[in-house]
Amino acid sequence: MSMRDRIIVVCRSCEKPYVARLGNDGNLILPVGGRQCPCGGEEFDRLEADEESIHASDDTLRAADDD
Repeated sequence: MSMRDRIIVVCRSCEKPYVARLGNDGNLILPVGGRQCPCGGEEFDRLEADEESIHASDDTLRAADDD
């Protein structure tokens, strides 16, 4: 898997960041397994980095089961 398949996301509930993967179907796969952050959150903001800053995008992502 290339690094392009990995994205940084932040849980909307507890604001914990994760380096997640995008599955073949485009669903988010968390490194902690399952569909939730350990806090129970299932919605994540994708972080986008550029040379000047890191900011959250307006896209909300949901985790998928790690099949």
